[in-house]
Amino acid sequence: ATRPGTTTQPGNNMGVDLRQRMRMAWLNHITLVKFYLISFFENLSGQNAWKDAVYKNAEEILAIFAQYYPASAMQRFRKLFMEHLRLTDEVAAGLKADPAFSGAAMENWYINAEEIASFLSRQTPAYNETELRKMFYDHLDMERYETDIEIYLRSQQNMIELADFLTSGLLAR
Repeated sequence: ATRPGTTTQPGNNMGVDLRQRMRMAWLNHITLVKFYLISFFENLSGQNAWKDAVYKNAEEILAIFAQYYPASAMQRFRKLFMEHLRLTDEVAAGLKADPAFSGAAMENWYINAEEIASFLSRQTPAYNETELRKMFYDHLDMERYETDIEIYLRSQQNMIELADFLTSGLLAR
């Protein structure tokens, strides 16, 4: 079986365009979050600019889904996505204070990922909730403050797979 999002029908420019936009948005997400976290952990002066860029990127991701989901669903998705970013800040603050941090924010971060996967799979029946949840968990596992280049490169591959999976589901709607 072909993994969702790995092919598009010949001449389907909309599918190609959507896949490119989705990939770039999610790759930008991990890159911007990575730079924000580095600036946060290292107390660099540009951390607010990176944080603003992360939120602007979130709006870019939401705008892609807004082309396919009704406004009421987008309100819920926006709330869940913004909660993801808020929890990322809380987890980062906890890890900065204690590298062994595993507080409520960390647990809520993963619960939020479950809620996002559940929401998206209800909105787009082509999404397998279990597979989507695993992709989001993998994203969170790699989003922590790490300087290991291999982890970053794996996170890029994870985001491409997530973007392609999301694209295929939207195209199937």
